[in-house]
Amino acid sequence: MTHDHLTAVLLRDHLLTATQREALLGPAAPGGEAECACLLDRAEGELGLDRANLFHALCVHWHRAAPRVRLHQTTMDPEALAYVEARDAWDTLVLPLAVEPDGHLLCCTTDETLPGAMELLFRTLAIPFRLVITDIGPLELFIAERYDYEGLDVEAA
Repeated sequence: MTHDHLTAVLLRDHLLTATQREALLGPAAPGGEAECACLLDRAEGELGLDRANLFHALCVHWHRAAPRVRLHQTTMDPEALAYVEARDAWDTLVLPLAVEPDGHLLCCTTDETLPGAMELLFRTLAIPFRLVITDIGPLELFIAERYDYEGLDVEAA
């Protein structure tokens, strides 16, 4: 999610005014587009907006907008796993699938774990991301298999 997309969602939901959006996107904005957590922090610190409300609106947006996928029918690039540590992937149930041609990291999570996954991705990624949604059982299996996650019995999960 780029700064432009993030602020467009917040503007559409009337959580930002056009002037506030311009202030966040202006020359003082952080250099990297993917620093969404920083953008939310700036919206709170510089504009006095409620970060929790902004974050909630983004979660609602992704819940509605994120495509649903079946992981066994999804192409995955093993190199994408390097963007999220195995422990974080398991704790938040987020699985990096691929870096798309436009530079976004495509990640998969569940409806239930969407807020935690978004918080992790906002906090740790240095590139923009997109999300897709799947069921929890297959996601747990794919995370365990792809990360060769020790201590987890894939058959029991």
